[in-house]
Amino acid sequence: MEAEFDFLRRLRARPGFEALGDDAAVLAVAAGESVVATVDVLVEGVHFRPDWSSPADIGWKAAVVNVSDIAAMGAEPRWLLVGLGLPTETPPGVVDELYEGLREACDAYGCRIVGGDTVAAAVLTLAVTALGTVEGEPLVRSAARVGDVLAVTGPLGAAGAGVRVLQADGAGSPEEDECVAAHRRPRARVDAGRALRASGCVTAAMDLSDGLLSDLRRLAEASRVGLEVEAARVPVSEAAARTAATRGWDPLELALGGGEDFELLVAARPDRPLPSGLHPIGRVVDEGLWLVREEREPLPSGGWDHFAPRR
Repeated sequence: MEAEFDFLRRLRARPGFEALGDDAAVLAVAAGESVVATVDVLVEGVHFRPDWSSPADIGWKAAVVNVSDIAAMGAEPRWLLVGLGLPTETPPGVVDELYEGLREACDAYGCRIVGGDTVAAAVLTLAVTALGTVEGEPLVRSAARVGDVLAVTGPLGAAGAGVRVLQADGAGSPEEDECVAAHRRPRARVDAGRALRASGCVTAAMDLSDGLLSDLRRLAEASRVGLEVEAARVPVSEAAARTAATRGWDPLELALGGGEDFELLVAARPDRPLPSGLHPIGRVVDEGLWLVREEREPLPSGGWDHFAPRR
């Protein structure tokens, strides 16, 4: 199978395919008002493991990863459609817990489940479609400009550290528990997305689901620009940093490639003060993808590729 980036490029080149470059599709419904729509599929053994997360955790996560895409557009999440694939031996109590987690997420972000479908499947699969609304222009990935400040809405690496803890021997300290919780119950930055869109300062945005290294490439490709990141300015979650110190891991590696942070990556105008809460990490340049440590070097590969071979 080809790499995910190559797969998506081929799809975008086909006639009749639109809006394949943003976190959500934008559908104009009236003058100055749009619906934004997104879908994410979570598959057992790929995106979650039942021995690592409760059914309620899985339901929560399935909702929030979609709400995060709505947040990245600066939109308001409204409705969810839930497609559920179930092995035939699934106990009814597991389904009840899944929907309890979905309901908890809906309560937290002000949306509701309005439909869906249920089918038999080889493994537990959730395909959630989220719909939101936005008045005015949504945030997009394709409007970053040379000279813009590159920033993120919060510290990175906790969820990636949590996965590595679970892959090892399980959590054994409060900071490791915090990292595992970040994997099980991510948070969508809906309020931040709305505020950034309203600021008039942000030119481009996307959510950090697949890891900073991977999502930087997506932002650069969509905006046809280069990006330069200063390693020392990438904010690392305190829990991830403490866990890394205990385990002998590289905290920067967790922040750059861990994934599932669901913070927002933004480009912002350099001639205005950065909106509150943003952490500057670099800048938009003419070309190339760069990481600055002691000196400028090519940005390493990393992050999540859905079609990469799994060990």
